[in-house]
Amino acid sequence: MTQERGAPDAWSGSEYRENTAHHRAFDPPALWDFGLGAGDFLLDVGCGAGDLTAALADHYPRTEVIGIDASPSQIEQARRHEGPRLRFEVRRVQDLCWEKRFAAVVSIACLHWIPIPEHPLVLERIFHALVPGGRLVASFAGETNIEEIRRIIFSVADRAPYRQYLQGRLPHHPWPSLRRYREMMADSPFGGAEELRTETQPRPFSRAGLTGWLRTQTLTGYRPRLPPPVFEDLVAEVSEKVADLTRADDCVYVVPFVRLQLQARRARTST
Repeated sequence: MTQERGAPDAWSGSEYRENTAHHRAFDPPALWDFGLGAGDFLLDVGCGAGDLTAALADHYPRTEVIGIDASPSQIEQARRHEGPRLRFEVRRVQDLCWEKRFAAVVSIACLHWIPIPEHPLVLERIFHALVPGGRLVASFAGETNIEEIRRIIFSVADRAPYRQYLQGRLPHHPWPSLRRYREMMADSPFGGAEELRTETQPRPFSRAGLTGWLRTQTLTGYRPRLPPPVFEDLVAEVSEKVADLTRADDCVYVVPFVRLQLQARRARTST
């Protein structure tokens, strides 16, 4: 995941590791069709606890795989998977400095943590990290992702006792629309996308899974800004309201994720 340089680590890698199954059920099929082999390198941007990165290393057994994440806590968990062809680094995608190294770059549920004004730099860094002909596959939140849930979070966080700690600085930023990202891709070194579309993903959770997702992902930006008991109160209050909104039956809660699905390629003739 990403965060500002020098900021406290908002993530709990051990908790996050227990709450990522909902992502794996919706990973883009293109991840498994790179056709990578000996001598190829694959980069996972925002690898989190490394479960997908490890699965990709198993799927491409002759490929060198690197996972990066800005969170030391996430990388600590990810390193449990390390092996001869698989390693992890604490690194922000904005700070990538590799040139023509990777045949594939993947990024799942990461880019929406980066403010939109930084995306042109991110796309440029990823482009230069790819070899000519290399592919980028990314999936991240679009403009209307969990729209009603975000409204609940904003309304709760703007009340006592949370307001006194946050002082109006809610740790959220807008997510890009499909149109905005098409324009951004056209202006990037990629010159456009091979595929860029919006996909709605109704993701089912148990009640415990819903609370775990809120605590370890959606509300994680609040963790360093609130005392631990106050953060837990926020999680409990938001979780109750979100459960009422998303309840499908007594045991299942369905959250409508909206994802931008992106595929792009560095031209084989690019310099």
